[in-house]
Amino acid sequence: MATLDVLSSAEAIEAISSPGVSSTKLAKVVTAVSLRLDEAVGPIVRRTITGEVRSGVAGCRTIELSRWPVVSISSLVEYDESGSSTTLTGETPSSKPSDGFRLTPTTAEPELGLYRPLVERRSSGRPDEFEETVVATYVAGRFANTAAVDERYKEAARIMLVNLWQRVLTGTITFDDAEVPRYPFPRFAIPRSAYELLRDVWHELDAAGAPLPGFG
Repeated sequence: MATLDVLSSAEAIEAISSPGVSSTKLAKVVTAVSLRLDEAVGPIVRRTITGEVRSGVAGCRTIELSRWPVVSISSLVEYDESGSSTTLTGETPSSKPSDGFRLTPTTAEPELGLYRPLVERRSSGRPDEFEETVVATYVAGRFANTAAVDERYKEAARIMLVNLWQRVLTGTITFDDAEVPRYPFPRFAIPRSAYELLRDVWHELDAAGAPLPGFG
C-alpha cells in the first residue's frame, strides 16, 4: 500500500471479505479511494508540501495555501520585485515579530490543532501586506500515518472501497431465469453514507468556499 493510503492492506482485505484477492489490484483501488478522499476533505495522512509558490500577491494581506488542513509552516519567504527576500516568522500570543504571519485554526476537529489555508501577513502584531511572491513549505494533513487515521475516516474509506470494488468482482446474476455476467459499475465514488460520517468536515469546506463532491 502507498504511504498516504487511509487503509492498510489488512484493513482493505477485511472490508471486502476476500482474503484471496489480488493484492496488486486491491492496492490500486485503496490508493484511488484515498486520493479521492484527500481531494474531497483535504489531506488525511500528513505530507510535506515543498516550495509552493504564490505569485502576484503584492498588496494582499492574506494568501491561500493549496492543501489544508495545515499542521505547521516550516518556511515562509516573501520576495519583492527586485528579488530581495524576507523570511517570515509565525506569530504567537507571546511573540509579535516585525515580519510575521498568522494562521487561523479550523473549526472542525479542534482537538487535532489544525489550521485553515489562509495565511495572514503580520507586522509587530498588526496586519500587513505581502510582497510580490511568497514561497511556502508546510505540512498538511490530519494524522501522522495510516495506522493513526481516525476510525471514521477509515470507515468512510471502507464504504468507498466496497462500493468501487464491485467493478472488479467476477461472477453471474440471475436475470429472467438465466445467468448473465455481472458487471456492476457504481455511479458515485463517495456514497452518501461516507459523507454522513464526515459531515462536519464538509460543512467547514463549504463555508470556506471549497468545491464539494457529488454523493450517491
